[in-house]
Amino acid sequence: MDKDGLSPSPALAADVVTAVNIPVRPMLRLSDGFATNANEVEQLKQLAVQYADAGAAGVVLGFLSQIHRSTLRS
Repeated sequence: MDKDGLSPSPALAADVVTAVNIPVRPMLRLSDGFATNANEVEQLKQLAVQYADAGAAGVVLGFLSQIHRSTLRS
């Protein structure tokens, strides 16, 4: 859990899906901190597809803006 948890490899996600009988939702997070940038977006999308192909039930994500607020609007 260094750096508060980063995305596991697709192979590890597949191993977990095979090993357990509960829904698996890997974290989508590539770098330290709770922000992302345009350069990571394509990688995050590709990881989400790979996790789905591995049998994951979904993904978990959440990013904060530069002023530490949620990037989601209510």
